Amino acid sequence: FTGTAYLVNSALNISPQATGTATFRVTGPNSTLSGNIAAAHTVWVNGNYTGGHTTLTAATGFTNSGTIKIESSDAGYQSNLVVTSGTLTNATTGLISVNPGAGGPRTISADLDNYGTVNINTSTTFSRANGSYTNSNTFSIAGGQTLTISGASPAFHQNGGTIAVAGAFNMTSAT
Repeated sequence: FTGTAYLVNSALNISPQATGTATFRVTGPNSTLSGNIAAAHTVWVNGNYTGGHTTLTAATGFTNSGTIKIESSDAGYQSNLVVTSGTLTNATTGLISVNPGAGGPRTISADLDNYGTVNINTSTTFSRANGSYTNSNTFSIAGGQTLTISGASPAFHQNGGTIAVAGAFNMTSAT
């Protein structure tokens, strides 16, 4: 598959053989993801008029070697990413970009192990009980934006690379 797929309340299953250039625009509160995101793939978690508030849920951890874009396109809809069990590993080629779009809340509920790039370009909440967030490469928070890490006993580990905070970095009950 190449091109752009528009998925509404759908299951996105990415096989290991899927390596061609593709964009998956996912909307709706009942969207799911399984499989790893290849370097040539973009997964856009997109709250909009069609799907409303959007949550993309992965039942197990996965590796992002491509791009995850979390951004609304209409009227301030929520755009959220949840990993129920396991870790979201952002590989060295991976980019996670959380953008304002048309506004609305952005939440990532997952353990995160970043070896690539994470750009927080709009206020975002990392919310997971006992969440573990590790940065080993590039992590940035844009000016005027806030990253809030909440949930019971979360931990942020800066293992290498850089963290650039032009906005604010708030941690609640964290280490």
